[in-house]
Amino acid sequence: MNEKNLLWLSSELQKHTVELLKAVNFVKNESVSNYPVLVVMEKGLETALGIDLKFVNSELCFSLTTLEELYVKNLMKAEAIDDFRSLYNKKDECFCVLTFLGEKPNFVFVPMFHQT
Repeated sequence: MNEKNLLWLSSELQKHTVELLKAVNFVKNESVSNYPVLVVMEKGLETALGIDLKFVNSELCFSLTTLEELYVKNLMKAEAIDDFRSLYNKKDECFCVLTFLGEKPNFVFVPMFHQT
């Protein structure tokens, strides 16, 4: 992911922190998964991955999935799961985002912007 796309993504996440944090926390608090993952792509590239977060009014498309769904759909290899969990747990003040904003999908951890 290039720097331009990363800055754009960070800006969009900042604008929608409250809504996205509610969705992520719901997945955790309802014991759906300890590893929610936001999926972000440009409009027109929508996928059936996760739950579509249509309530987020953005230039980007947001959905919410889990580590478990990524594994079931063969988007996460079994041998990568422990390393992913370890990294995820170290980044507890970040959104975990699977992006489709470049040549290939990428996982990035973007700091949450706490709004008052």
